[in-house]
Amino acid sequence: MTALVFKSHLDNSRHQAKKYLCQLVVGCGLALGALVSHAALFTQEPVSAFTDQGASPAPNIELENRSGAEAFSNITVEPGKAGLEKLGQIARAAIQKDPKSGLAHEVLGTVLFYSRDLEGALKEFQQAAQLEPAQVGPWSKLGIVQMELGQLDAAEVSLKQSLKIKSDNRIANQRLGLLYEYQKKNADAIQYLKKGLIGTGNEHLGVAPNLAQLLNKQGAYDEALEYLAPRTPLSIADASVQSILATSYLGAGQFAQASQRYARALELQPDTKEFLLGLAVSQRKNLQLDEANKTLKKLLAKHSDWKAVYVEQGELALASGQLNEADAAFATAIAKGASPAALDHKFANYYLEKKQPQEAIKRLQAGINKGTAQPKTYTMLAELERAQNNLDAGLAALMAGAKKFPKSSLLQFRIGSELAALRRYEESLTYFETANQLRPQNPDILRATSLVQSKLGKMTAAAATAKQLYEVRGEQIPEALFYATLLQQDKQFSQAEAVYQRVLQREPENVVALNNLATLQSDQGKLADAEKNARKANRVAGNNAQLMDTLGWILYQQKRYSEATELLVRAAQIAPSSAVIHYHAGVVYDVAGNSTAAKKFLDQALVLDDKGSWASDARQRLAKY
Repeated sequence: MTALVFKSHLDNSRHQAKKYLCQLVVGCGLALGALVSHAALFTQEPVSAFTDQGASPAPNIELENRSGAEAFSNITVEPGKAGLEKLGQIARAAIQKDPKSGLAHEVLGTVLFYSRDLEGALKEFQQAAQLEPAQVGPWSKLGIVQMELGQLDAAEVSLKQSLKIKSDNRIANQRLGLLYEYQKKNADAIQYLKKGLIGTGNEHLGVAPNLAQLLNKQGAYDEALEYLAPRTPLSIADASVQSILATSYLGAGQFAQASQRYARALELQPDTKEFLLGLAVSQRKNLQLDEANKTLKKLLAKHSDWKAVYVEQGELALASGQLNEADAAFATAIAKGASPAALDHKFANYYLEKKQPQEAIKRLQAGINKGTAQPKTYTMLAELERAQNNLDAGLAALMAGAKKFPKSSLLQFRIGSELAALRRYEESLTYFETANQLRPQNPDILRATSLVQSKLGKMTAAAATAKQLYEVRGEQIPEALFYATLLQQDKQFSQAEAVYQRVLQREPENVVALNNLATLQSDQGKLADAEKNARKANRVAGNNAQLMDTLGWILYQQKRYSEATELLVRAAQIAPSSAVIHYHAGVVYDVAGNSTAAKKFLDQALVLDDKGSWASDARQRLAKY
C-alpha cells in the first residue's frame, strides 16, 4: 500500500471553502477483471473501494461543520499497517471524547475496511449514518461495505440515500450501477454507470467497460463507443477491455477497428478462441477473406470441437460464394449442436443479398418440411412472402408456425400485427392478448395491444394497457405521451393532465405535451391556462400548423375572433390538406359573420374529408348560405 496521507484542503469550485479529510494515495481503481465480469462485482482490493474508479485515487471525508473535526485536521499518517493503526487510535480517541461524532465513526469505519474487518466497518458506518443522516459519505461507504458482505438489498437502500443527499456523487452512482449490473437489471445499471462517469475525463477508464458491455448487449454499439473508445488506447494491457471495445466496433460496422482491437486482445491473451473468432468475423465483414481464412485455420487447429468455428467457416464460404462448402461447414456445425434453423436463416439472408427471394423462400420452406424450423423461420418466411405481395401466403405461414409453436409469443405477436395491418382488429386483439400472456410486460406487445384497443374504441382498456407500457419503460417520455393521450381520449382528464405535467417537469419545452395539455385544458374550460401552454408551444416550434390550430381554436373559445382567424388562415396555408384546420377557420368566420369566407373554408373542409366527426356541423352551417 502506498503512503496514507491525511490533510485538509480547500475546494473553491463553488466559491465556498470546504475542508476534507484526504487522501489515501492508493491505486487507480478496481482491478479490470472485476470491472468486466458479472461474477466479480465486488472489490478484491479494498484500497480502491471508496475511490472514484480512477478519477480520484482516494476517498474524501468531509470535515466542515462536523463534530470532532479538530481531531483529524492537519495530520499525517505513515504508510502501511502502522499508519492504519495510528489513524484508528486517533478515531477511537475522538469517539471516546465525543461518542456522537459521526465523523469519527466514519474514519474508524474506513480504517477497519482497509484492515479487512468488514463487520467492524459495517457497524461504524451504520453508526455514522445514524448520527449524521444528512452526510453523504457514511451512506455511500455503508452501501459499499454492504455490497462486499453480499447484503445487496440493504446496499441499494444506502446508496440511494447517499444519492438522495447528493445526486451527482460519482462513487455512489458507480457502485449502484455495478450492483444493478450484477443483478442483471441492465437498464438501471446503464443509467447509474453513465452518471458515475460524468466528469471523470477520458484519461480514466473507470466503469466505462461495464457500461459499454451492457450497451453492447442492447445493440447500442455507437453509444458504447462514445463511452469506451476515447478511454481505451491500444496501449491498455487488458484483453477483456480490448475485446469489449472490439465488439462495439464490430456491432457499429467499423470492421477495421474491430479487427485491430481483437488483434490487440490476442497479443495479450494469445489463442483465446473468442478473440480469434471475433477477429475472423471482423475480417470477413471487412472483406479480408484471405485473412479471415487464415484466422479460421488457427481456430480449427486449436478448437476443432467448437461449433462456432464451423458456423463462421460456413459464413466465410457464403461470403466467397462457395455454397457447397458452406453447406458442408454448416452440416458439421449442426452435428456439433448448432441450430439447423439458424443456419437456414443465414442461407436465406445470403440469397436475399443476391436478390434471389425465391431461393430464400425455398431454403426456409425446406427447413419447415424437414421439421427443423423455429418460430423465426416462419416469421422470416412471412416477411418474404409479403415482400412478394403474397399477403395470404405470409399470413398462412405465420398461422402454420403458431400451430407448431403455440407457446411462441413472437408468432402470436406477428399474426396480430398482420391482422391489424389488414384492419381485422378484433381478430388481431385476440392474438396480441395471447402474446401478452405468453410474454408479459413486453413493450412491443403492450404498445400494439393498446393501439388496437383504441382502434376498436375500447379507450379505457387502451389507457390501462398504455399505463402498463409506461411503467415497464420506466416512465420514459414517449410512453408517457402515448399514455396521456389515451387518457385524454378516454376523458380521464385529471390523470392525463398529471402525466403531461410530469413530462413538462422533465422537458419544459416538449411541444407535444404543451399542445395536448392546452387542448385538454380548453376542453375543461380552463382557457387561460390553455392559452398559456399553447402560446409556449408556438414559441418553441414556430409556423407549425397543428400548434397554430390549437391556439387559434382556444382564442375562438375566448371570443377573440380576429386573432383566431389570423392564426387559422395561416395554419390552413401551411397545411392546405388539413380538413380540420379549414373547418375551424370556417367556424370562426361563420360566428364572426363573414359568410363568404366561412363558406369557402367549410366547403374545402368537406372536400378534404366528408366523414370527420365535425362534418355534420359543417353541413349544418353551410345549409344557412
